[in-house]
Amino acid sequence: MKRSITEDLTEALKKKKADFIGLKNLPKPLQRRLGVTAGMSAKQIEDVLSPHLGDSLTIKKGGKAYLAFRQPDEDLLFHLVQKYAGSVPRLDRIPFKKDELLSILNRLIEQGTVRVKITTDSKGYRPFLIPTEGDVSLQQRKSASVSKEKFKETYFELEHGNFYVRICDLRRRLGWTVQEFDAMLIQLRDDEKIQLQAGDIDFFSEEDIRESFIDENGFRRLTLMWR
Repeated sequence: MKRSITEDLTEALKKKKADFIGLKNLPKPLQRRLGVTAGMSAKQIEDVLSPHLGDSLTIKKGGKAYLAFRQPDEDLLFHLVQKYAGSVPRLDRIPFKKDELLSILNRLIEQGTVRVKITTDSKGYRPFLIPTEGDVSLQQRKSASVSKEKFKETYFELEHGNFYVRICDLRRRLGWTVQEFDAMLIQLRDDEKIQLQAGDIDFFSEEDIRESFIDENGFRRLTLMWR
């Protein structure tokens, strides 16, 4: 049975492992099915999509219009803080306007969901946002230990004597959520178990680069090495 357009829209977000996607960045086959053309405005695309959003999808607007999973704004922003390792992308890349973003972020900080750490770099002082996990139970600690072992085991399955592994390959092989994978990456790095490396983008496809990792200083890391 052919899938509905709503199901295809949902699948497009899941494949990109994202909470949202620009209306003009929908997969080409889906654009053709919807009758979306290159000359259409975001408002026109929104009108085409509106009948197919169902209960789980919505249109959100920031610097531009996005197709997004329907969820509280606090959850969406929290996922972004997790994904981008303590920083928030530029306003033209997220579905929030400036005042809206600041208001939601302040609520997360007041709730204790996110805390702020001040760091320094060559450009001066900058805030580093840290998602708080709350109290960790014994069962959760056991689960985290198993996850670390799985991460290490999978790393050496892919390493093949090269002394490094591409982050995108490890991410795909594990099949964890973006939040789970990035949190483990940060934890192992902070524990000095792994070293994250820049790599040469000439040897990576656009999809490989998207599935790499951006650290809290905004630097993209393409490979990692077990210490």
